[in-house]
Amino acid sequence: GFSFNFLSNQDSPKQSVTSKSVRYYEKEELQSPSNRLPFDWIESTFLASLLEERYHEELVYREFLVHNSLPLRCVDMSVSSYRKATDDDREIIDETIDIQTGIYEGGRKVWECSLDLVAYLAEENILDELQPVLTLELGCGHGLPGCYVLRKVRMSVPNSVVVLTDYNESVVLDATISNIVLNTQPGSHETGETISIKDVIPHVAIGAGDWIDMSKKLGDRVSDSKISDSKFDLILTAETVYTEEAARETARVIREHLKSTGVAYVATK
Repeated sequence: GFSFNFLSNQDSPKQSVTSKSVRYYEKEELQSPSNRLPFDWIESTFLASLLEERYHEELVYREFLVHNSLPLRCVDMSVSSYRKATDDDREIIDETIDIQTGIYEGGRKVWECSLDLVAYLAEENILDELQPVLTLELGCGHGLPGCYVLRKVRMSVPNSVVVLTDYNESVVLDATISNIVLNTQPGSHETGETISIKDVIPHVAIGAGDWIDMSKKLGDRVSDSKISDSKFDLILTAETVYTEEAARETARVIREHLKSTGVAYVATK
């Protein structure tokens, strides 16, 4: 596994950062390239029907023990066959390749740091102290950190929502939705509440496409009862800062959409 090391402002870094190594980016440089997939929300009624449908299927899954007695279920993509690609010919995925820049961002693989992030949240009892109303998982892929939050938050809070987004629509349709079902089945919720998939549906929003486009379209959901604000109490992301451009985009989304009282956790190697 990988350990998390947070540097406080009292700590002295091993290497000082000089002004020569700092580059400030103009706003225009942070715009998404035109060849990126546009962001779209999974329409609420369609999402609800998929969750209900998946709830009644016998999903083949693997189980990860990420912390003490905390098992997380993850759909086995090698045997599951929902939508391996969307009807949109811009998303033709070569599953033998981890990442295809601008086409596929690796969401079908369970990346190690997503499990490390869940373990950290559990070990530090983060969600026992922080009960987020709005949570965003960026680059969710299988969405295991988001699923963990869904298991921990109080469903009795009517406006609590976990928003999961990935670059590829086929990933959220195949993996993310399946894992929400697998990890919120009766007996899996940790607040002691008796819940069903119908209880979970109002607390989930899912979208796919480019993050910067997502950032612009978050305002579209402010009028939606699921998302009362475009600022989040908690932002989670794992292994999304693997290039300079991806790091800039991650930082920009966090800067623009994290509440002043909120917390962001970025897990990376």
